[in-house]
Amino acid sequence: MTQWKWARAGSRNETTGFIGRAAELEAVRRAVTEARVVTLTGLGGVGKTRVAVRAAHQLAVDFPDGVSVAELSGLRDAEFLPNTVASAVGLPEIASTEPMDQLIDHFSDKHALLVLDTCEHLVEAMAMFVDILLSHSSGLVFLLTSRQPVALPGEFVLPIRPMPSPEADADEQDNDALALFVARARAALPSFSFTEENRSEVIALCRRLDGIPLAIELAAVRLRTMPLEQILGRLDDRFRLLAGVRTAQARHHTLRTTIEWSHSLCSEAERELWARLSVFAGGFTLAAAEEVGSGGELVGRDVLDLLGALVDKSVVQRVEGVVEYRYRLLDTIREYGAEQLEQSGRTEEYARRHQDFFLRMAERAGGEWLGDQQGEWGGRLAADFDNFRVAMDFAVAHPADEAALRLVNGLWGLWLGRSRLTEARRWIEKALAAEPEPTVEHGSPCTTGPTSGSSRRTGRRGRRCGAAGPWRSPWTTTSCVPGPCTSRPTRCSCGAGTSSAPWRRTRSRDGSSGPRAICSRWWPATSTPRCSTPPTAAPPRPCGTPRSACANWNTFPVSDGRATT
Repeated sequence: MTQWKWARAGSRNETTGFIGRAAELEAVRRAVTEARVVTLTGLGGVGKTRVAVRAAHQLAVDFPDGVSVAELSGLRDAEFLPNTVASAVGLPEIASTEPMDQLIDHFSDKHALLVLDTCEHLVEAMAMFVDILLSHSSGLVFLLTSRQPVALPGEFVLPIRPMPSPEADADEQDNDALALFVARARAALPSFSFTEENRSEVIALCRRLDGIPLAIELAAVRLRTMPLEQILGRLDDRFRLLAGVRTAQARHHTLRTTIEWSHSLCSEAERELWARLSVFAGGFTLAAAEEVGSGGELVGRDVLDLLGALVDKSVVQRVEGVVEYRYRLLDTIREYGAEQLEQSGRTEEYARRHQDFFLRMAERAGGEWLGDQQGEWGGRLAADFDNFRVAMDFAVAHPADEAALRLVNGLWGLWLGRSRLTEARRWIEKALAAEPEPTVEHGSPCTTGPTSGSSRRTGRRGRRCGAAGPWRSPWTTTSCVPGPCTSRPTRCSCGAGTSSAPWRRTRSRDGSSGPRAICSRWWPATSTPRCSTPPTAAPPRPCGTPRSACANWNTFPVSDGRATT
């Protein structure tokens, strides 16, 4: 690739129309009045340079001694940083004077704005360079763009986020991502128009591209060669699809080169963690990252420090969570990390660690759901719902240790509390198909209770579970003492086996905790059994009695939609 040595950035103008970013521009305007070093951070292709250049043009009236812009992406040797900046400022080369001395003399009494674009690969040299100039001038203000902060005292860090994802009813007037795509699409294909017929495809495309301006622009260019529907269908291989734009900055030629630029700036340990974090979906907590991402090549390394470094380099985003901060990778970043993990042959290893972490979380939530932490658990489970889906998918595809069934059953509170019964039934069917051999998990409340569907289907599952061993009622525990058949069971005592009550787990899977004397839930007041024999008082059935010994108690529906046994 030819790098033109004569290309200068000192008086850069925009080559395409600037779209949106009003809030970011206003934030930059305020920041330069409060600090002398303002750094715009964000992932590659998010628009840091465009915001900085547009802000520089708008701020020109506030800096009477001028605004200069230096592009540093092509600079690899920090020794020549002063030379590059001096050239961008317009200072002549003087053999007898060092460029740094020239810059100090030039800015010593000036009220000027110096924009240094793409500083992430020179952060140490940049910190020293900026500090020297700041200490020798009183009116010089720096506006930097970087994928990580420079870490200078008094530095004002302003993150530049991707453009907001459009809502289903959004249009180009109220959403920057849509406006950008439509503008670039019309430039690439003048006949293109945003209509009701293609609205859903355009909105889906902007969402799939995470609102990253570079990705949106590259996708719009593809309209020259393929229809919108085909572009959307090929986004699974977005790194190959989104290529082919020629710009002066080589790092922006394709989406892949943009991400590879960020990848090359990370240490080996940071790259390794990036790859491992790609198994998460929708976000994760610090505890999840430490549990799933530790070990192996990272033995002895603090995952917290590595995660912080990835946040600083705009690879990972930190967002507010229910009770703690959460972290997320944009899909574009995550897919690149997943590709690196796949090439190393360790995708299944870390996918299983991901499954195991969320399995433990689901089982703990199921056991504590009726405690005073229910509200907190509801928020935590909902925040990680995408991760639970990924874990259940993996468990179904790689059946072992009843993981799929245990995940579905552990999430019973989420299924009921968030009214996700339809989805719960689908996961139950998948889990049962993956591990059809009758086990205790087949008789749990989720598998035979309200999430499992009709009473007829429930009866089939109950009979299958009964064939596996001692019968268990899905809404009581292991020993039921019924009254006359015209009434209902009057109480339920917990025996020596594992309790299957959905509201309270009386014993752990290994039987380590002690049983409760009396169950904490009564049969529904409106439930009336349907007898297969004349109404008589049935004798108490001890724990462990086979189902056949209680043949007069058949599966029957109850008024709240559950089927009991």
